[in-house]
Amino acid sequence: MIYSSLERSFLISSAPLPEFSLTTWAMAIAGLIIFVATSMYVFHRLKVASKEEPFLGPHAILSKFRDLRDKGALSDEEFRKIKLLMADKIAGEDNNASQEEQ
Repeated sequence: MIYSSLERSFLISSAPLPEFSLTTWAMAIAGLIIFVATSMYVFHRLKVASKEEPFLGPHAILSKFRDLRDKGALSDEEFRKIKLLMADKIAGEDNNASQEEQ
């Protein structure tokens, strides 16, 4: 008795569900597949990009510029200018390292 009254009130108060055609379902599933595939691709690219270029400190950056100078891609004057620009960063990194050791 209780079950049938609950069933009647549910059927009376609920709106009928819309019926979708096969084309609508196929498009919805295709859209979902495209969304999942795109999301997986983006996350994969972010993961690869984060592994490719780790953070380089001032010493490593200066070392790369030194290699460029040795290969002839930078002149001695250009290397000196870069070294002067990076001197403050290198000194700051050295001070931080010495403070951490103490």
